[in-house]
Amino acid sequence: MQLQNTIIKICFLACLLVSGCKKNSISPEDLSRQFIENTGQYSSISYSVIYQIKFFNQTEDTTRINAKLDIIRESEDSILGAYIWVTADSVSTYYNTEAMYSINHAMNKIFKFPKEKTSPLTGTVIGDTYKTYFLKPESILKAVHDSAVIVTLAEETIADKHAWKINYKIEDFGDITNARKNIWISSDSLNVLKINYSADSAGENQYNQWDISDVKFNSVTIDDLENRLAFFLESYELEEFKEDINNTKGLSNGTAMPNLEGMLYPENTASEFYDYLDKLTLFDIWYMDCPPCLKAIPLLNELHNKYNEMGLKIVGINPFNNNEKDLKRMPNFLSHNKIDYPILFIDREQNKQLKVPAYPSFYLVDHEGQILHSEIGFDEEKAEILDAQLNDYLKNN
Repeated sequence: MQLQNTIIKICFLACLLVSGCKKNSISPEDLSRQFIENTGQYSSISYSVIYQIKFFNQTEDTTRINAKLDIIRESEDSILGAYIWVTADSVSTYYNTEAMYSINHAMNKIFKFPKEKTSPLTGTVIGDTYKTYFLKPESILKAVHDSAVIVTLAEETIADKHAWKINYKIEDFGDITNARKNIWISSDSLNVLKINYSADSAGENQYNQWDISDVKFNSVTIDDLENRLAFFLESYELEEFKEDINNTKGLSNGTAMPNLEGMLYPENTASEFYDYLDKLTLFDIWYMDCPPCLKAIPLLNELHNKYNEMGLKIVGINPFNNNEKDLKRMPNFLSHNKIDYPILFIDREQNKQLKVPAYPSFYLVDHEGQILHSEIGFDEEKAEILDAQLNDYLKNN
């Protein structure tokens, strides 16, 4: 294998050595294929990364994480396709294709999750640190072939190493504009040295960057990671994950909608849920940085205009953006996401009474506050169900 890897790199560097080779004489497609072939020779990778991210909604300093990773390919695993160990600050997160472990070194405690519950890794910023193309090297070539992407190639020096910089300029899509991604690949070792991504949406910017160092291939085995886990299991307290069955389905049909008090936006006046009860009220529990919530807004505007005169009220209940920073964002948010119905902000403690398992969630409530129908999440099918429910009830009551 070592000889094969050397041959791959020699072929890649050939154009730099032959007489008359010019800058950018290799194409983005050739570079991508060489990267895929080289990366495919290895079963594992270990590296350090400084990962930085500024979310669209983040107005404060960029979040910065220093992490060390070990990744071992496992093609039989259908969840993540790998064994992944990430250590950042005082927490290690380990997925071993059988379970997910969150290892808190400060607390000397291990939280064990079923393999399907990958949120300690995939549902956090930590999960971005392993997205450096080792597991999906073909994604680089796929982007080169994407008709919505303009690809260019340049040469730069990164950390005193010569690198090829692939620049992807991505066509505007929906609210996402000015999207760009850059990938720097070492010209001698053919590993990724740096990645950054930037895009605008609704007048706000998101930025991600990975600075990768100390790359080692095939330096760790599954036994190494399992022995590491066994060491901590002997020393730390283990707590098994328990599903909260009371908060997975939302409030039940036929029960009363809690009459919570919120602050009406932008009037900043106190208002209760029951102030909005009419023949029929649809409560939408949402927040600003929830993509499915945003997709639902145009439909809710349409339903509001379609059924308002028949006795429908729609109220947007927001439990997460009732803070000074997010309230400053609201005017810009609403300029890009027009909302025709009232918005009530409640606090997170109140939100627990709504038992919302996912966002958005919808509760259809009659004039006495009884829940007639609920929907969790949003897609085209749920949109049709809501419309049918509203039409049926309002025409027959």
